Amino acid sequence: MKKWINPSYLLSVALKSFNRFPTTVLYALVGSAYASSGLFNEFIMDEIHFINILLTIALGLPSSFTLHIASETYGWNKLKSALSWILLAGFLVFIWSTLPSSEDASGFAIAYYRYAILSAAFHLAAAVVPFVRSKDLTDFWFYNHQLFTGFITAALYSLILYGGIALAHVAVDQLFDLHLDDKFYGHLFFWVAGLLNTLFFLSGLSKEIEGIGRGWTLAKSFRFLVRYLLIPLLIVYIVILYSYGAKILFTNDWPEGLIGWMIVAVSVVGVLTTLLAYPFGQDEKEKWVRLFQKGYYIAIIPLLILLFYAIGIRVHMYGLTINRCLLLLMGVWLLGISIYFNLGKKNIKVVPTSLAIIFLVMSIGPWSIFKMSERSQVNRVEELLSNLGQLNESGQLLNEIEFIPSDKYTFENLTKEYSKLPVDENISYDNDEELRDLVDYLVGQHGFGTLNKFFSQDLSAIAKENDLRWRGYNLHKMMGVKGQDRPDSYSRKWLHLQLLTQTINDVRDYDYIFDIRRVSAGPNERGVEYTEMMDGHSVRYYYHEDEHFVSYKDQTVRFELDSVIQSIAKESLSQGLINFDKERMTVKGIPDVEGQWFQADLVLSSAHLKINVEENEVDFMTGFNGKIYIKVE
Repeated sequence: MKKWINPSYLLSVALKSFNRFPTTVLYALVGSAYASSGLFNEFIMDEIHFINILLTIALGLPSSFTLHIASETYGWNKLKSALSWILLAGFLVFIWSTLPSSEDASGFAIAYYRYAILSAAFHLAAAVVPFVRSKDLTDFWFYNHQLFTGFITAALYSLILYGGIALAHVAVDQLFDLHLDDKFYGHLFFWVAGLLNTLFFLSGLSKEIEGIGRGWTLAKSFRFLVRYLLIPLLIVYIVILYSYGAKILFTNDWPEGLIGWMIVAVSVVGVLTTLLAYPFGQDEKEKWVRLFQKGYYIAIIPLLILLFYAIGIRVHMYGLTINRCLLLLMGVWLLGISIYFNLGKKNIKVVPTSLAIIFLVMSIGPWSIFKMSERSQVNRVEELLSNLGQLNESGQLLNEIEFIPSDKYTFENLTKEYSKLPVDENISYDNDEELRDLVDYLVGQHGFGTLNKFFSQDLSAIAKENDLRWRGYNLHKMMGVKGQDRPDSYSRKWLHLQLLTQTINDVRDYDYIFDIRRVSAGPNERGVEYTEMMDGHSVRYYYHEDEHFVSYKDQTVRFELDSVIQSIAKESLSQGLINFDKERMTVKGIPDVEGQWFQADLVLSSAHLKINVEENEVDFMTGFNGKIYIKVE
């Protein structure tokens, strides 16, 4: 282990990896640097353009590794290699261009989905590429065994290295009272996980692929893992799923959706287990393993039928979503693999090859899971609006509210016009809630433009020119569809207040800004604390039993949120407003000692409230985000 923390050895590992896989190492280096740079501005890490670029660079790791392996295996000349790198760069730029922009979608989900699917496809391709022309399954298995163990080993070394350096940092910080920046751990994680982990993995790979299985012997620990841990555990899970399936058949009580993920997860782990057990299955003496390999692909077919039935119920009720498309396609793949092996076929290369192709196909184009789910949910919106009589002959909204940006706040016109609309008694609360959910899903997952067909306004252009926070919420208002309120049985409703989007962050009169996010401030929350460093001393924000405080050195400032929140909420409920300027959203700090040199103000950027409908007042605040402005005299 000493050699792994020896600087000269780490340098040799880096040089060895770079000489063989230069492009992969460069992607790892650039990705680590880019991710680490985001920690210098924590707000940028929540920006979708930052995430898009980071995920695109990260996708360059498995894709470039696959190209290097292919070039090395088939002896590509310089021209062919250069052309492949140009094509890869173009492909990555294309993928980046398909990711949602900050002006369109309000969530990161599609970016993460697309990265995960394509990354998995390239990892699977790397497992197969050297053996496209080879029929030697033994070499294929041992090559992938090397990749698998190399990945585990590199992860282990990276974990030890990160833990050792992090503990050393803690020790120095605590023993010498240095008040070191906690962001160090984030920087360390990105460099170890992104760059060093890649170097460890690449340096451990053998160049000799042909004949790699000759002379290899499997470790006893590996045999024990497969025979006595993985296979028995898998059988237990299959029995559990069969028992649950029997319960469903007897009670006719179908679950919400968890059963689908459980079946796919257990089935995929089972396929992986059969692949890991491949060498044992070639040995006539390994009757237990051979029996498992034959029986497994028969045993999962009834579970897959259960999966398709469960998905069918959900799709019939709620349409296709990205998750349901993914489950459906994984189910189709698992069924195909099961049929293939049940027919007596033994080519294990089919497993990663077929799955890689499915992942590539499902991620790009009009047939992708993203486009299928988008079309399905847009059709549901159209059907619902049509049934509610909210569409004209051209298929556009009857009561569409024109979006007019205001100098006062973005949604002034929208909020006032929506409040004037009469309640349509033909639209139940459940109908209205279903429409809200559909709009939230489409805007959050697929973007503003997906609903353009229902509007005379260009939603994409509006989203591009205006900072539209809470887009699904406001887009629902623009539709001009106003259904009934909650039934009388509901005594409470939610209210969300936020700072004006145009508010400028004026810091001229302050020395420091302390950002606090996602504060849970419900009635059962106690003793929550957030700490930052200022001039080598801790600035603590904490609250207890509805009282909020900021302390610095030996002085404390108290904030009385309740009176401010009640005042804003009353104005919101009476006038239908949700956006307020900085003056209204500011809570002045009350110093413990008159004339003390430390002052602070709390400016709320958003607040989540529970409203008592009968009393028309705030029951309690469930949470808020904001900034604390600090002035030192």
